[in-house]
Order: sequence, then C-alpha cells, then structure tokens
Amino acid sequence: MKISRFLSALLITASLLGTAQSASAAEEVIKSGFGGTAQPVAVESLSKSVQSQLHGWFYHYNLSPQAGLQTTYNFYKFTVTYGSSYYIDINQTAAGDGSTPNVTYLVFKENGSNNVGWPNLTGNGYLPRQYFYLEPGTYYFGYINNGPGLVNINANVYYN
Repeated sequence: MKISRFLSALLITASLLGTAQSASAAEEVIKSGFGGTAQPVAVESLSKSVQSQLHGWFYHYNLSPQAGLQTTYNFYKFTVTYGSSYYIDINQTAAGDGSTPNVTYLVFKENGSNNVGWPNLTGNGYLPRQYFYLEPGTYYFGYINNGPGLVNINANVYYN
C-alpha cells in the first residue's frame, strides 16, 4: 500500500513539473532559451543514439547586434568532473532583413577565463561542427552578433 501511494505521489509531482515547464518554455520562446536535457522539437527529430549523446542546448531568436555579449550563465551551466570532449552543432539564420549572420561563439570557464573560442561563424543555416575539449571545471556558453541584422540561433551540444 505504501509503495502504491508513493508511486501515485511521484506521478502527480512529475506531471505538475511538466506542466510548469511547458508554461515557462512558452514564455521564453519569444526571445531566448536554454536547456539541459530536452528540447522537444529538435530532440524528437534526432535518432535515439544521437539523443543519448545530447548534453544540452540553447537558442536565441532575434539576437540584435546591439545586444552585446549574451551568455547561458544563469540558464545552461555545466560541470565537467574529468577531461571530456564535446561538439556543438549550430544553426543560425537571418531574422528578417536577409543579411548574412556573423556570430562569434565562446565557451567560458566559470572562474572567468575564456577556455574555448571560435572565429566568427558566418552564414545562413547549419555551420561546420565545432569540436572542443574541456578540462575539469564549470562552463557556460557565450555568443555575440557581429553582423548588421537580427539573427536566430539554435545550438545543440553533444558528448563526443
């Protein structure tokens, strides 16, 4: 009987958390979003083996050149306990004016040091996969729009 009550309580809690997450996700779609283990639209289209390698994701819609450096510090920060290899797949597109997006992406270590940076990634659509290795520590991503117009960014981070 106790196990049945426990499972019922667990199921109710999980469904309430899922409802709360859906509501907050709908609000974030307007500008930007960050995540740990699930991105409903993107993950559904990936094979099961690739989904198991997915570490996290972030997106930012209508990123303005005037916005300056944006980071995932408060939303998607992760700790590496031993040296690990990762890669990031980025899809960036012009948002409106048709200009060619030009964005710089960075990986920052929490202590403030810039661990990994890539040159400006220019172009519409999927960009060349970027590989990187992280020593133990806590990390987050940064990105800045260097182009003339608004940009939509979708990035998935994978274990390599």
